[in-house]
Amino acid sequence: NETIAARVRLRALEDAETNVTALAKAAVAKSEQTALDEIRAQAELQMQFEEMTSDVAAKLKAAAEAEEALAAATKLESNRNDSQRITRIVVMRDSLCKALIKEMARGSTPLVYNTLTFRLTIGKNPDLTSVSENFSFPEPYFKRAADSPDEPT
Repeated sequence: NETIAARVRLRALEDAETNVTALAKAAVAKSEQTALDEIRAQAELQMQFEEMTSDVAAKLKAAAEAEEALAAATKLESNRNDSQRITRIVVMRDSLCKALIKEMARGSTPLVYNTLTFRLTIGKNPDLTSVSENFSFPEPYFKRAADSPDEPT
């Protein structure tokens, strides 16, 4: 019975991996096509510059370069804002979890919060070696005596 369950679990993992691999391949193909489109657009722009007088071409090249620099700066700032937002969310999550854990009784039933994108389980247990079959915590580092204090001394 365990071998059947293991086979079913393995097959589910393989199916999930196949789906994720297909998504990754599609994303890579789209990224490569976008890069090729950008190269083609740059080449066409350079051909247009070659057909212009040198003064007009120089002005338009400068304008195009300024536009590219602005787009790069805007993208960098957007990425920076995204990174800062993620960091603030993680800090808030960690602060909430710490506050909830402090109020929990040791060995009590873990709190489970299901969202659309993840499941958060919060519990208080000095023995993390048997918390979940989904995780493997080595005993010497993650198993404390049952009567050990909550706060380290």
